[in-house]
Amino acid sequence: MQEVTNYYANLYGLKFRTMPKARSEINLFAGLAFSEGLIFKLAQAFSYEEAVGKQLDILDSYIGVGRQLLLNNNLINLNDDELRFLLNFKKILNYSNASYPALSYQLSTLFGNDFKLYDGYNMTISYFIHERQLTNLNLLLVKNLLPKPMGVQIAFIYVGKQVEGHFGFTRVGFAGKAGGFNRLKDISRQSWLLASQLYNVNE
Repeated sequence: MQEVTNYYANLYGLKFRTMPKARSEINLFAGLAFSEGLIFKLAQAFSYEEAVGKQLDILDSYIGVGRQLLLNNNLINLNDDELRFLLNFKKILNYSNASYPALSYQLSTLFGNDFKLYDGYNMTISYFIHERQLTNLNLLLVKNLLPKPMGVQIAFIYVGKQVEGHFGFTRVGFAGKAGGFNRLKDISRQSWLLASQLYNVNE
């Protein structure tokens, strides 16, 4: 705000720029004109990354998630962090073109390596999700906010400490999505896919 008022004070004629009272008067009028910075804070009021409490509820009324959900036959109220997390996924559903590249890019941008999306090349996709997101995953499933391309089925969801580089078979050109069995130096960073860590969302 001080930068704005100084800008208008500097527009004064050269004769008045060095006069403290003249600059103070312009700073005062400029501050009143901009409501002491309120006009700049208004934009922040609609940032759901910074909004809290009722402010976040107002934004949610436009985006459309809802602070309450039924989990294990219990009606619970989401805290601000949980609601903000779900709003990110709702934003993907609202504004994405739902293609595989677009979803992969948005998930990577918002959540880094915590959510990995893989194409099964048979009209299915699979999610590999870091275990620290397990609680959030349950919220996503209850709210039905896990994105997928139109007409494509989610084959399975894997939750574990590692979201890529597992042991498996792969085709030339797709290396990196599965680790081979013939490189001893890679064994320490690869892990097995375990049935106990799979979520079957089609049951």
